[in-house]
Amino acid sequence: MSDDVRPKVDEDACIVCGACVDACKFEVMKLRKRHAQARGVGECIVCGHCVAVCPQEAITHPALDGGQVQELPQQPAVSYEQLRTLLRQRRSVRQYTDEPVPRDLIRELIGAAILAPSGHNAQSWRFTVIQEASELDRVRAAATDFYRRLLGTLDDEEGRRSMIEAMGGDAVEALDDVAPAARLIVRAHERGDDHLLWGAPTLLLVHGPELDPTGAESAHYAAGNLMLAAVTKGLGSCLIGFLTIPARFDAALQQALRLPPGDALHTALVLGWPDVTYLRSTARREPEITFV
Repeated sequence: MSDDVRPKVDEDACIVCGACVDACKFEVMKLRKRHAQARGVGECIVCGHCVAVCPQEAITHPALDGGQVQELPQQPAVSYEQLRTLLRQRRSVRQYTDEPVPRDLIRELIGAAILAPSGHNAQSWRFTVIQEASELDRVRAAATDFYRRLLGTLDDEEGRRSMIEAMGGDAVEALDDVAPAARLIVRAHERGDDHLLWGAPTLLLVHGPELDPTGAESAHYAAGNLMLAAVTKGLGSCLIGFLTIPARFDAALQQALRLPPGDALHTALVLGWPDVTYLRSTARREPEITFV
């Protein structure tokens, strides 16, 4: 590992407390007689824990923007009940006004998104924001065409048999489960309505390298952050799972989504100003919990 991705220790400020060594679980930081050093055998993942725990502010990292380092309150910024209320306020909104979402506001929300955890701190997420009406129409048309062809195959006896041979019976039954919603998407599109993006003015895609083993999970965490942040700005959001699946297979949809070569679409969601007011929360199913 080269020195340019190792933490830097101000030897004069270091009090040899060992906090950075205890916080570094990748064996980068080592404690010497007079000060800590980033001379361990491990590889730094640039998590910044050493910077965050040093009581003397004696550690900096060349790979981290020092301007983003902020002092943290030692008590939670919100109570559990406040957080729970915010979680309840996030709804999957399917009614939007035509008012556009400003780009600066979207950048602010993405700033909240990237505070999410990521696998091995890779932060491999990338964001594509589609707001042009013609581009949104192109996405709707490509996705609708995909589902129209899929439904035609499911409804055709020979086509269905071929799908079962290629994918297995369980996979085809799973497609049967989503077929009613897919039919709604197609029928709505044919009459000039939108049951895919729900008329939202912004489609936001979270994608990343196909070869990142934890890229999908990291993108989901980022999307969760973003949707909660959107609530605080008065915006609504809705995950669009009916885009992520066909984007794996359909070239026309991949082109419409402007995905870079080698990237996989992990999450798609719409953003906009809600044209609906929710007066109360709704119930959730009791979770299955196993303690071992």
